[in-house]
Amino acid sequence: MTDAFLLSTASMGTVVTVHIVGGRASADRAAQHRAAERALGWFRDVERVCSRFQPTSEVSALSSRVGEPVAVSPMLFAATHFALAVAEETNGAFDPTLGSILEAAGFNHEYRSGWPVRIAPASNADVTFRDIELDAEAQTIRLERPLLLDLGAVAKGLAIDMAVKQLHDDGYENFTVDAGGDLYFAGTNAAGEPWSVGIRHPRSEGEILNRSASRAPPSALPVTTSAAPPVRTRRSNTTSSTRGLDPRPGDARASRRWRRRR
Repeated sequence: MTDAFLLSTASMGTVVTVHIVGGRASADRAAQHRAAERALGWFRDVERVCSRFQPTSEVSALSSRVGEPVAVSPMLFAATHFALAVAEETNGAFDPTLGSILEAAGFNHEYRSGWPVRIAPASNADVTFRDIELDAEAQTIRLERPLLLDLGAVAKGLAIDMAVKQLHDDGYENFTVDAGGDLYFAGTNAAGEPWSVGIRHPRSEGEILNRSASRAPPSALPVTTSAAPPVRTRRSNTTSSTRGLDPRPGDARASRRWRRRR
């Protein structure tokens, strides 16, 4: 059996766990603890920059500066650039400019306090990712219209990538980073076997939809899941699904272009 170490923290609306198996400092539990803390620190850093649930975050501050190029941190620029690239690739099926809509719909409660957060500016329903202009050379973001970026879908992935790089830099080959449905498996588990992950059926108790296994180092297994489990209401005793929003209201929105300066 190989030495293993687990450390968890609450971050980005979920519980994030780093599980380290062995490594060049496997006999030193303090070294494993420091490595896990450094990896988890990336989730706190990304949250401070990219969370629309924090009034002091960089992305929240950006929403108050409409119509002007705003110099932003490399982290916020990278997250926004990637989000817009995905939006372009999906023709708007993924759109990071839905912050105001999500806030108005009640998806605005800070996960630790439970208190509602109201940051979003008054925004038209037809705001789209094409209302954002990036300048890669100047590292600026310009919001053409009032909007609030929602980077939750990409920020967690960025945090996982940074945590994984940190663990590799610290000399670990066998580990997992679990961020509540978004996971990364590297190397082997404590038994020296490939990591195995099963995806549970969201509406069928005990049923596994799929099971995957990692390979030996340097191979890895990234896993991302998103489900809409049924929610039963007390009043009507009915079930409904709450996740899933198509941000494409019609062709009028598709007439604008996302402008990216070289």
